[in-house]
Amino acid sequence: MAVSRPVSRPRRTREGTDGRRRCWWAADGDADYVRYHDREWGRPVHDEQRLFEMLTLEGAQAGLSWRTILRKRERYQRVFAEFDPARVARFGARQIAQLLRDPGIVRNRLKIESTVSNARAFLAVQRKFGSFDRYLWQFVQRRALVRRPATRRQVPARSKLSDHIARDLKRRGFRFIGTTIVYAFLQAVGVINDHCRDCFCAPAAPFGRLPDSRSACAPTVRAARARQSAVLESRRAIEGGSVARYSKASSRKVKRAMHERKRGTLRSGSSGKKVTSRKQAIAIGLSEARRAGAHVPGKKTAKKKSSARSSSAKRSRSRS
Repeated sequence: MAVSRPVSRPRRTREGTDGRRRCWWAADGDADYVRYHDREWGRPVHDEQRLFEMLTLEGAQAGLSWRTILRKRERYQRVFAEFDPARVARFGARQIAQLLRDPGIVRNRLKIESTVSNARAFLAVQRKFGSFDRYLWQFVQRRALVRRPATRRQVPARSKLSDHIARDLKRRGFRFIGTTIVYAFLQAVGVINDHCRDCFCAPAAPFGRLPDSRSACAPTVRAARARQSAVLESRRAIEGGSVARYSKASSRKVKRAMHERKRGTLRSGSSGKKVTSRKQAIAIGLSEARRAGAHVPGKKTAKKKSSARSSSAKRSRSRS
């Protein structure tokens, strides 16, 4: 659920009727809001159907209040086959026509049709990555980002991470997936924990372990951003041709070297000096991959390719 910005003086939390302090948006006494805030929002989710459910509901919320979606949630679960993506992907024109006549859900043709097409894209991601859970949590190295905002002004509607994931999802065929919807989705499934620091659901400290989290601790936002930028930089190097993608092992070694360079912990093996150059980091990653037995192109291969290109260029000149 995307939280709105304040229109009056900033507040962090409010005390509910049970004496517990909650994030401001859940402290008005609404039973659905309180239940959702206490039991679901910000808790890491790794179940495939739950992930597809929250992705669908966040898209359905666009232009509406989250309270409306929570009240229609049970009906959504029933008509969308408990959010089983394999079953939803098989919906045809007849099922879509029935959904458009159902008053228990948001009867918007674009939203309903995008749910069906998103189910097919969801299955494609599962086939490529093994699971949507693995695909999603790779963006944060399987560690939830604990922000602990001091005031509601510090809770954004989007971030660089949501921008990047939204672009990638659109590239994979997802629809109704803007950066604001993706950020709300990341909050809902616990990839980002935006509970205010005074809220009783917030972790005790930025490095505190989250409920149901698979990671031992959650990093600070700065460390998470550095790690993410290192992963993206190494991915650009691999896909851009600086490093040939010959094996997954070599790719992992290069990514690890790039990440250590960002953190400032990468050292040269010969001199022991701190490595700051991107090219040096790639070279160290490739050398480690060679030592581990991964298939990496050597200098001889590169020389053969360059000599072949030069000889073909000479032949073309002589013909002309």
